[in-house]
Amino acid sequence: MTRVITSTSPQKPSDVVLESPALTAPEVAQAVLRARAAQKAWSENAMARAAALRGCAEGLRARSAEMAALITREVGKPIVEAKGEVARAIAILDYNAQAAIDPIGTVIPPTTPGYLMAVREPYGVAGLADVISFTGSSEVGSQIVAQAAKCGKPVQAEMGGQNPAIILPDADLALTVAHLSNASMSFAGQKCTATSRIIIVGDDSRYKEVTEALVAGVEKLAPNDPATEGVLVGPVISDSARTDVESAAKGAVARGGKVLTGGAPVDRDGWFYSPTLIADLGPEDPFNQEETFGPIAGVIRAKSVGDAIDSANAVRFGLTGSVHGRDLEATIRVAQSLRTGMVKVNAPTAGLDFHAPV
Repeated sequence: MTRVITSTSPQKPSDVVLESPALTAPEVAQAVLRARAAQKAWSENAMARAAALRGCAEGLRARSAEMAALITREVGKPIVEAKGEVARAIAILDYNAQAAIDPIGTVIPPTTPGYLMAVREPYGVAGLADVISFTGSSEVGSQIVAQAAKCGKPVQAEMGGQNPAIILPDADLALTVAHLSNASMSFAGQKCTATSRIIIVGDDSRYKEVTEALVAGVEKLAPNDPATEGVLVGPVISDSARTDVESAAKGAVARGGKVLTGGAPVDRDGWFYSPTLIADLGPEDPFNQEETFGPIAGVIRAKSVGDAIDSANAVRFGLTGSVHGRDLEATIRVAQSLRTGMVKVNAPTAGLDFHAPV
């Protein structure tokens, strides 16, 4: 019996977006073999590769509104972000269409008589495991890295994050709150680069000022139908995902955490959860150590910049982070102390340039 993959809309679980037969292992193997057979001729025709990528970009551009609406329907991504995702995909295709015909060799002056040239060659068909690219949880990613190492295969993995944002005493509060509210809660917090921990440097008065502003900023992001223009927070992807968020919040409260705002599912059809901020837990608490994929973030006090850096670096993740302050030189110094792959200065933790080196 053929297994069927069913995809339903998280904002309306009764809406079946797609039903598709799942391929069997032999069918996947045959597809990989056909791709491998075609690869040699394909690798030698840069103009054809560029034309194919441009064609993909043109087709996506012509149906961009339809594609954005489908993304919103299937995964609950706010329509404004879905439109941005499609536009970004088009830009990536256009960029790589040009890259396909860029020079791939570099002539290097030799130290001995002769001719020296370095040529960059792409990896082969992914299904034959020339290289492995993975996006997902740290647990599964670690297993893939370990298995690939046994076979001598390179891996590029983008796994989980528990991303810190440090708010320095001189930060522009209005700008910072706007950045962090969106970075932590938009797309219901379902981004590997979402802000997970907001670390406030300063005395009690400053802490109170910042937390009140954060609560006000987050409460403006009321969950609603993601197909509605202006909505930034829709549902989480599934019932089980919402249960995970709810369990994380309840566990945090049981250990002494204080819910500043949110902290409960939204009473409506779909897998909605109210944007949530939880304070009064130390950086070592499980809530501030483990990733929760949803609209929820921790607020942490720091008496000094040094304490803030220690808190930011006190997790096993190292994906991204941000630092916010008016003194740019001092802010950059703090940013350079974070042990993360990407660091933003006076900007949200989420988002990156696709042409930047990784």
